[in-house]
Amino acid sequence: MSFRSLAFALPLAAALVTGCADSSSDSPDVAPVDTPAVSTSADGSDCPDDGPRLTGTQLCAGRAVSYLNVVEGDEPTLPDGCEWVVNETEMPMGDYLLYRAARCNGQTAHLAFAGGAHMAELTLDPSVVGGEAVAMDVPMVRIVSSDPEAPEANILAYVNEDLEASGSDEDCSVRPANVPGWPADALVADVSPEVAAESADDGPRAACGTYGFSEDETSYWRVFQGWTWFFQLGQDLYQDIDPRSLTLLTPDGSGGWTPVE
Repeated sequence: MSFRSLAFALPLAAALVTGCADSSSDSPDVAPVDTPAVSTSADGSDCPDDGPRLTGTQLCAGRAVSYLNVVEGDEPTLPDGCEWVVNETEMPMGDYLLYRAARCNGQTAHLAFAGGAHMAELTLDPSVVGGEAVAMDVPMVRIVSSDPEAPEANILAYVNEDLEASGSDEDCSVRPANVPGWPADALVADVSPEVAAESADDGPRAACGTYGFSEDETSYWRVFQGWTWFFQLGQDLYQDIDPRSLTLLTPDGSGGWTPVE
């Protein structure tokens, strides 16, 4: 059994069948798992590139990059003196999430996982780019289940539930984001072009509530590996995590790892 059959998705799946999802109680109810970036043996690394091994998967950090499915799109900018490395986060049922993380001044950014009744969450712990200015309890990524035959349906379900709770009557749909610098597969919930044009001169445009499109921040949805991911990256130029790179691995049954299908 893997992350794909995680128990937190069951209430959500039931909600989607009836066309609704409760976005009012998406706080975590499982303590985050804090995974150190890398580890080495007392005698030094035995990796071919002399780099360390990731603590959980035991993959050589220099070779773990080959497991990443990095989608098209611009690489986030890093401050001077920082570099991208591969880090990992332990997920339920023995799975691991790999991603490109910023490493600055000897410290590596890390995503902490917390499960919830309706959404799982990933928060930065720590942030090496934003430092103390980053709110560690604010989710950077929210994760919900996905229907392979209707991958956009639960995005719209969450959007509409949020709009209903706020009393909004916006008519929203899901479309490709097509925003320069965002991942090529990014999706947003937005109003029709005709409705959007009506507010084009009113400053930065926002539509469709908490989970909708906003010109004032970097927030979008991605659907991959059987899950739907909502990224909320704020307005910062620099990012601790390369959002194009998140990749779920599951045990292959032979002591190794394979990407989740």
